[in-house]
Amino acid sequence: KEWPLSALVGSMVFFAGVQIVAKLVTGWMIDKWSARQLLPFYLLPLALALSLPAFSGSALMIPAVLGLMGAAAGIAATLLGVLWPELFGSRYLGEIRAVAYAAMVASTATSPFLTGLLIDLGVAFDIQLLAFGGFCLLASVVMFLIQPNLASLNQRLPAKSE
Repeated sequence: KEWPLSALVGSMVFFAGVQIVAKLVTGWMIDKWSARQLLPFYLLPLALALSLPAFSGSALMIPAVLGLMGAAAGIAATLLGVLWPELFGSRYLGEIRAVAYAAMVASTATSPFLTGLLIDLGVAFDIQLLAFGGFCLLASVVMFLIQPNLASLNQRLPAKSE
């Protein structure tokens, strides 16, 4: 986007501030409802953060984008820590968290390669951002649709053999 580095650095306070607020609000919301019920909504700030730069190249967009990314990071940090035991119980928590975090690390390592490859193939970065935002929306819809199956997931797990 050729945004000035000083604007990016200066806007990091929005990321941090919104992340803190999002963690606190998400914790309250989980206690009021459940992590499972919030699951379909947690990627929505990220979808918006990814999509906004495709519509405007203005550096004035930076605080909004970083604030929304901070919201997504804060929500994810609180929600995902509670979601796994809520869905699967504590019996397999170590194994589940290991697989989830391995997948996260793999996707984080893959995405710069994929983005670079797409740029080399001539796919504009704005189009990529819209596609990534759309993917977040699609994931939210899928998480909403699987809600009825998540309610009883913990009861369907086999007993752990010692």
